[in-house]
Amino acid sequence: MSLHTNIATVTAGATPREVVVHGVTNDTATIVAWVGATNQWCHEKLVTITTPTITSVQWIQTNGIAVSSNNPNAGGGLMFFPDSPAPSAAPSNQVRIRAVITPPVNWPNAIHFRVFDVDDPSSSDPVLDNESAASDNKGTHTPPPTAPVSTDTNGIAEVTMTLSMQPGDNFRAVAATSAAFFNDVGPRHPDPAMAVTNNAGLIPANQITSPLTIWRNLHVELDSMAAVVSNDVRGSITNISGTASAATNLTLNVNLRTGLNPPDTSPNLSSTTNRGRFENGWIRIGTNGVQTTNLFGNGDNFVRNSGGFNIPADIVSGSTTTTVGQVVALSGSTFTVTAVLGASYTGATLRVAGTAFAITGNTASNVTVSAAGPQIPFTLHDDDNDTILPRNPDVSDLARAFQPAYVLVTFGLTNPTPIAPFVLNFLNDAVATLRPAFRFDNAATEASTTFWTVYVIAAYQMETFEDNDPVAVPALEGATLGIVDTMNGQGALIFLECLREFPPTPTVSEAFTVSHEVGHLFNGAHSDGGLMAQSLSRTNVNFTPTTLNRIRAIPHP
Repeated sequence: MSLHTNIATVTAGATPREVVVHGVTNDTATIVAWVGATNQWCHEKLVTITTPTITSVQWIQTNGIAVSSNNPNAGGGLMFFPDSPAPSAAPSNQVRIRAVITPPVNWPNAIHFRVFDVDDPSSSDPVLDNESAASDNKGTHTPPPTAPVSTDTNGIAEVTMTLSMQPGDNFRAVAATSAAFFNDVGPRHPDPAMAVTNNAGLIPANQITSPLTIWRNLHVELDSMAAVVSNDVRGSITNISGTASAATNLTLNVNLRTGLNPPDTSPNLSSTTNRGRFENGWIRIGTNGVQTTNLFGNGDNFVRNSGGFNIPADIVSGSTTTTVGQVVALSGSTFTVTAVLGASYTGATLRVAGTAFAITGNTASNVTVSAAGPQIPFTLHDDDNDTILPRNPDVSDLARAFQPAYVLVTFGLTNPTPIAPFVLNFLNDAVATLRPAFRFDNAATEASTTFWTVYVIAAYQMETFEDNDPVAVPALEGATLGIVDTMNGQGALIFLECLREFPPTPTVSEAFTVSHEVGHLFNGAHSDGGLMAQSLSRTNVNFTPTTLNRIRAIPHP
């Protein structure tokens, strides 16, 4: 500035009483003031010239409120949710960066902003965070303009940027009064503190924001199948055999493999040593429903119990009822009983577990009836628990499992149809078979990249070959504890009856199964290990870096 340069004119009584001088550096100068138009007294005053400085840089929501939610994961800083706040709303993925200077004056084109992808503090595993790469964020963001920004009369300058949508992405913003300041500025890798540095060291705290880490909401719709129905087989017993003291084998008029819907593909006693679906189940015999429990097993058309079946018999002759012990055999029209019959009962009635037949003759232990091929009604049931539904699956582990992926699990969706029709067993694991069991009221947002939505339903059992019935040889007849309709699909079925038969362990439980299956909806694979490993080979219940990388990089579950 040359001598005697007029830099400003301030009218008497006017405001402001401050004069801002642009184009000078910090120093001292003499200001000469001419006061008054008719009495031009000249006054000199030595003043100090101070360049405004940046005092703070912070993240601001678009509503003007500072971002204040703390990131609970490694590295700390702040957390930010760019999701759509409602299914049909636009994403909230814009944020402002605010710099404040002192003294608080309007300073044209004074503040420069830059945003940096800082180091991922959660891991140094190259699968999740390649420290040799210049950046490690999974998503794409739109940085603020590089052109300088003016401060307002309060000394505030702001720019807006569009954040990425991928959880775990993190940012820090730096403000400076010169574009040249950024010539040697960059994030430090690796660095759990997420530092940004230049040749002089750390960027001063007054010029840099706190770290900002992206989190995502995962909205979960929970349903349950309706109460268990039709989980038994009904028909007639056509033949009985066993020992002299007990019936141990019952032939049925129902094929327990092909006569069921869906057909039962479990290995059974007809072709293997496996005991079939009805191992440990029960049978009720006759019109009185006399029950025998803990069955040994079944073949295609018979049930067997080495301890014997309870088939009581009596003979009614006139007003007299005589107990004749147990039925131990039926062949053709002749029953064999354990009691010794000391009289003729021709014309009387034989009752087998309450089912009546007209007697045409008898010997000491055999009773012949008039019916050709007499049949005794039965109800056969496996060892399932029919009271286990309806209830929602156990989702208590989801928050823990997904927090390391920067995902917050929520359950606030509208759900007008929380009960789905009961399905006993599924024919196969095809999408077209599984998905019709869903009553997914929020399916419209399942593929949304801004409103993550998944479905979890409490179901009963998978295919008959995978429902743990029988239980004798797990290598041949295992159990599917849960399944998804498809990888990165819509939802998961959690099979409560199969889980009931597996006492919880430190690595296998209903809650862990839910987290495992939801992991599949993020493309988590069994080969990832950790929580995604199959139940029998699982050794820990945490997502591995491979699975975390899948969750953090996927557009939507």
